[in-house]
Amino acid sequence: MDALKDMDIAALMDATGGNRDIAKDLARLYLDLTGQELARLDQAVTDGDEEKVSAIAHKCAGSSISCGLIKLSTLLKALELSSAQEMPPDILGQIEGIRNEMSAAKTALEAYFDCSFAS
Repeated sequence: MDALKDMDIAALMDATGGNRDIAKDLARLYLDLTGQELARLDQAVTDGDEEKVSAIAHKCAGSSISCGLIKLSTLLKALELSSAQEMPPDILGQIEGIRNEMSAAKTALEAYFDCSFAS
């Protein structure tokens, strides 16, 4: 799976003491909560609230790296930094990239854990 190359599954497994069931539950929780945060991110963009965009991106970047989602964390960190002072002109493209990577990460995690995470 290509998306696995952008992930550090060992970090996710280490965070759960190597317990595959707990790691799967953590991945499910991450996907659910980050999906909710991305909805809040959309609203912050609509509202033109760059401070909130930056804060949400920061929060999501941290949880992404904790779950070993390196590429996704990098994209979110870039959004955090670019929106810290003003709404970046390419924000919609950045968010599309984040959503695409989130989808790829979900697919990779489903393949790794041999399950389906509801959207």
